Amino acid sequence: MPPNAPMEKILVASDWKAGLSISSSKTAKNPAEEIHKTGFIGRGSSKNVVYARIGDEEYALGQSQDPALAQSENARMLREELINMYLGEAIRKEFFTTALECEVNVPDFCFNVDGAILGVLEPLEPGHISASLGLPFEYFIATRYLPCSPVDKAIQKFTGNADCGAPPEDALTAAIHAFTHFTVKYTGNTLVFCDLQGLANRKGIMTLIDPQSHSFESDSTKRMYWDGGPNAIEHFLSHHLENCDENYICHKIDMKGLEFDWQPDPVTPVDDRPFDFFANGNNPQDFENPSGRTRSRSVTQSPQRKRVKIDAPPLQTPPRIRTAPFRHGFPTPEPLAG
Repeated sequence: MPPNAPMEKILVASDWKAGLSISSSKTAKNPAEEIHKTGFIGRGSSKNVVYARIGDEEYALGQSQDPALAQSENARMLREELINMYLGEAIRKEFFTTALECEVNVPDFCFNVDGAILGVLEPLEPGHISASLGLPFEYFIATRYLPCSPVDKAIQKFTGNADCGAPPEDALTAAIHAFTHFTVKYTGNTLVFCDLQGLANRKGIMTLIDPQSHSFESDSTKRMYWDGGPNAIEHFLSHHLENCDENYICHKIDMKGLEFDWQPDPVTPVDDRPFDFFANGNNPQDFENPSGRTRSRSVTQSPQRKRVKIDAPPLQTPPRIRTAPFRHGFPTPEPLAG
């Protein structure tokens, strides 16, 4: 952890374990309502998520749900998840730019990166009152809390891990399916986002959470558990192409013909990108175009696209850079309303 990382107090719901127990119970009469009375938000395929606050901001704090996982593996998983979200948001902006140039009306959506944090809790003495919280790991990921009470709409799923799922029946699903196709094009067939799901934020905008991705990394030992590698990209794209022509956004953008030029200079190898990129004073806006591509044309001038082939290697995995300020502090066992 950088020595100059800011110290902040994070308030964590002290009764989250009660909610976790209810989520696993087979006898709870109204589990959703009972869980919502606690500080436990929910559990996904890999994480437990707990209600927290930093200042006046509400957060969803996540750590691995596997207590036997090594501290370093929990940190690696959370770091890669956050990088995945930031990369997704950067490419999403490129997608919306392309749609605007093509005069396509696309329903708004975003990734839940605004205010997102990768942090580490300050180690405490075993007898300290905060130890009763039972958070199993030092590292945590925290993203802005999204409305998820029993009266709010449930998480909406748009794609699976292996494919897009059923053909879209609404404009928002069509947009997110088109975005996955765009990602393959934008990254030179080296990345596709999958398992896209989300909730509406307080402004009513669909906000995607916990995205997964498949990369062009052929060595399975170097990939995250969700990453199926090159074959998974090919399978995902092939499934989408079965209905691509019926997707009005793909059709109007001419997604099948869309190509991007590589810049003459190769992309910096992933492992050479410092994780404390932003901590060293760099501007987060420098990450807006993560793979360093330029457009092959003004998409409003011609229906034809042309790739300029060069020797630069494609981006294979999200850059390993620091994506948000580290925040660490003492978890306070104060009961908080979900």
